[in-house]
Amino acid sequence: GGAYGGGASYQSLNGTFSFYSYRDPNLKSTVSAFRSAAKTLANGDFTRQHIREAKLEIIQKLDCPISPGLRGLTTFAWEREGLDLNTRQSYRHRLLNCSEDEIAKAMKDIILPQIEEGALVSFAGQELLEREGSKLKGFEIGKI
Repeated sequence: GGAYGGGASYQSLNGTFSFYSYRDPNLKSTVSAFRSAAKTLANGDFTRQHIREAKLEIIQKLDCPISPGLRGLTTFAWEREGLDLNTRQSYRHRLLNCSEDEIAKAMKDIILPQIEEGALVSFAGQELLEREGSKLKGFEIGKI
């Protein structure tokens, strides 16, 4: 509690999944909440409506108009990643047709293990790191 906001994000171009919060005074409880959310999804504790809404949100981002100023950069990123029209259409089709069981399995087999092994990045002040750092088991605290 106490963060100004937070959420989860998946970047399909580079395969990065992340949880985030900002202006967060309680790093330990936030990390625990992220782990709990991933476990909830891995256990399949969601409704068909939740999945439908999530799929529509992803498709909306895929299909949104690209401004003239970003067309070149977007096309370059697609080409660099090998995301031609057929590949993007196949991704869209697989997304729309994936089942609740497949989503739970992906969370269990891919996301959960990475949460335990992944990185935690916090742009926090010294005082917060001193207070919360000792509570974060398994993380190395350092300055960049």
